[in-house]
This record gives sequence, C-alpha cells and structure tokens, in this order.
Amino acid sequence: HTIASRPVIDHTLSRLLALPPLTSSGEGRADPVIVVVAIHGDDRWWPGLSWASDPRIHTVIGGDERADSVRAATTGNARAARSGARSSPS
Repeated sequence: HTIASRPVIDHTLSRLLALPPLTSSGEGRADPVIVVVAIHGDDRWWPGLSWASDPRIHTVIGGDERADSVRAATTGNARAARSGARSSPS
C-alpha cells in the first residue's frame, strides 16, 4: 500500500527513526533509536527497500500470528535475523 506514492512502511520508518535518542533512566546517556521490523520468511520486497540496509533497523522473521512476530522481536531474535540467519517463529 502507498501514501503519496511512497510505501506505508517508508512513512512509518522515517518517522520512527527521526525520533531523538532515548535517555536511559538514571545513566544520563542517550541510546540510539533501534526499530525492529518483522518480515515474512519469504519476503521479496524488503531487501529492495533502502531501509533494509539501515543499521538502525533490525529484522526478525515474523510468525503466523501478530503475537508470534512481537515475541520474535522482543526475545533477541532480531540480531540473528539481521545477520542473515533465519530465526523461526516461536
């Protein structure tokens, strides 16, 4: 789907990545914004988007249900998928 001739994910990621770094509680240092995107294991569109190579974006292989995709994104599987390994849905 597109809005103003751009994919919806383009609008979403550009807004999220424009956020200022987050300050960790009590430590006073700012952590960069990292976005985790759940993609289908056979997604053929994501690799062609400019966002696919952005180091601030980590990808995970999504699951059959939204909850499975969220679980994959929050359990550390993002790093494995980003490095090219295939993580399986839980």
